[in-house]
Order: sequence, then C-alpha cells, then structure tokens
Amino acid sequence: RFNETPDANIADRMAKSCLILPSTGGDLEVVRKLTDRAVMLGAYNIDLPYFQLTKGLAEYRQGRYASALEWIKRVLPPDLGKVPFLDAEAYIVLAMVHYQVNQPDEARVALARGSKIADRLPKPDNGDIGRDWPDWLIVQLLLREAKLLVKDAP
Repeated sequence: RFNETPDANIADRMAKSCLILPSTGGDLEVVRKLTDRAVMLGAYNIDLPYFQLTKGLAEYRQGRYASALEWIKRVLPPDLGKVPFLDAEAYIVLAMVHYQVNQPDEARVALARGSKIADRLPKPDNGDIGRDWPDWLIVQLLLREAKLLVKDAP
C-alpha cells in the first residue's frame, strides 16, 4: 500500500515497523524497496541519518552484513549520545552485525555504547516516555534482541 509513497518519512516508518523484530513474517524485499525509497527521497532531508539506519537494519535482517555495516557506519555519532535515539539504535544494530560476522569483542563494545545511551532515555516509571515513544520502543526491542544475541558471544 505504501510502496509508492512520495514521503521519505512514511517509507522509513513503514519499513522500520517491519524490521524492529527479528522475524515479523514480512516480505523483506518489499521492505528493502521501502528503505531504498526513504534514502532516495530523503537525500536532502534532516532525517536522512534515520533513513540510513533503517537501510542498515534492513540489510542486517537480510543477512547482508557487510552492507549493513557500511550503512550503519554512515550514522555512527562522533559525539556519543548527541542524538540519543538514533545513536542508541545505531550502536545496538552495529553490535548485532559484529556478532554475526564473528567479532565478539567489537559486538560487546558496540552493545555497551548503545546500552549506555539507552540508559539515559526516559523511563516508563514516571508514566510518560514522551512524544518520541515509537523510537523509545524501537530502542528497547532492539536492545533486548542484541543482549540475547551478544551474551552468547564467545
């Protein structure tokens, strides 16, 4: 339904919705096209790093780890935690990529960085995680997956 959307943000959100869990049963080829569309349409958009991150996550989900690494590296922050949701997601996905390519030490370092940023995000204890709740949820789901994956690293 959204394959031809002229809005990069819509393409990105639709794709990311299909990618935040390891196996959602979605057609990853359709999702890949949505990520390509978001990156293409959003080339001059302030949200381009988010679109690139989603592209990296799509590549990861399809087992294209070298490509995933390239996309994730585009959004890795020079200043850790400056854009908390984006930075946390990037390091968490990076940890999973490193794990898959048998780089357990790098996976643990990336996961520690992502976890450190995630620890500074709003907590649900106060009843309000803010207007960025979709990104908060994405961080929590990816972090849970990465912790389960990387804890088994040799």
